[in-house]
Amino acid sequence: MENYIVFYDGFCPLCNMFVRLVLKFDKQNRFRVTAINSDYSVKYFKGLIPDVDSVIVYDGTKFIVLSEAVIFILKNLPLPFKILTIFKIIPGMIRDYFYKIIARNRNKIPLKNYCIIPDAKMKQKILF
Repeated sequence: MENYIVFYDGFCPLCNMFVRLVLKFDKQNRFRVTAINSDYSVKYFKGLIPDVDSVIVYDGTKFIVLSEAVIFILKNLPLPFKILTIFKIIPGMIRDYFYKIIARNRNKIPLKNYCIIPDAKMKQKILF
């Protein structure tokens, strides 16, 4: 079974909420997560933090960004999350347009930005 790395904005409440969801429901242990500005990320981005308002997934061969990254993650989570991959029928340009609107305004969304204390199983999925 393959493992995937999810890079996310560690300062964004919406991104943190999404990553918590991934960690909680990733029963097959496919995903590892790391903040895009972490020391771990440096080796993937050759020392440059990408200027991308997106969650980024590395599948072992390529980077997946924007709405395609979210759909990729949802596809690899159990039901009911898999059902949300139905949005794949919407053309990528349209999905990405709305994704970028949300990404641009993600810090304005009134969500609590709180840290969770990871248990031992969750710690294995976080790359520092």
